[in-house]
Amino acid sequence: MTTHTMQFAIIGNEHATHAAALHLASRHAATAMSITDTVRDVLYTLDPYLAGSHRSHAVTGTWSDLASCRGLSVELLRLAGTLMERIPETLGRQSLPSEAALEYARMLDAWVSRADIGQPTVRTLIDRFGWEGAKAEGTHRSEIARLLAAVRNVVVPAAFGPDVWTNELLARAATIRAIDGPRPLVVTGIETVPEVRALRRHGFTIVGLSERAGGINTAAAGRDLVDIVIPATDDPFALARAIDAAVTASDRSPLGAAA
Repeated sequence: MTTHTMQFAIIGNEHATHAAALHLASRHAATAMSITDTVRDVLYTLDPYLAGSHRSHAVTGTWSDLASCRGLSVELLRLAGTLMERIPETLGRQSLPSEAALEYARMLDAWVSRADIGQPTVRTLIDRFGWEGAKAEGTHRSEIARLLAAVRNVVVPAAFGPDVWTNELLARAATIRAIDGPRPLVVTGIETVPEVRALRRHGFTIVGLSERAGGINTAAAGRDLVDIVIPATDDPFALARAIDAAVTASDRSPLGAAA
């Protein structure tokens, strides 16, 4: 077991990064955190319909215009109100102005009318199947994936800035260490070069699993972006050995010692 305050940010496909994080948690007592979990929390809180006849981008009018109406405006205003008050609480940000929240709710392009009275929302589907089960559930799989991508890449960065996910992650890490003291951390769910660079600036060792990690080409990125590249493997024991070797390497390096 490692005893220094190792900080690993792992980039790669979801299955491989999850397996690596589990190994670091069990073998090296690391606390695992993921941007993906926060994205899911935001979508779960927003709780949009999963099918319907009208989407939010098509509902026009200002907040005051819509507040005096019924029908489609009711669900759009609910989404906007959640973005205005509850999502900032989740992310540690200030509340949004009402008109700005309304525009971001339109950007989500969610359904604002149910297909039928029994049509599930995100929350009812997740409560029933869990996130992994919902991703495999055929009827709404594509809409869940679209909504997650919209929250991750469009709506929340537009509302709270492009660094919102890494800022929330770093704030969470600081809270964990303030409570538990210095301890190893492992971060997953990283998708962009700016996120990698931000974590690297904060002392994280960047580990790329395979030559292409999400949208990041680790082979072409060079040492200024990725510290350790681990070849892709379907062998969990080989992955565990490679992760252990990465921990040992970070122990001996100036970057690992400073983390």
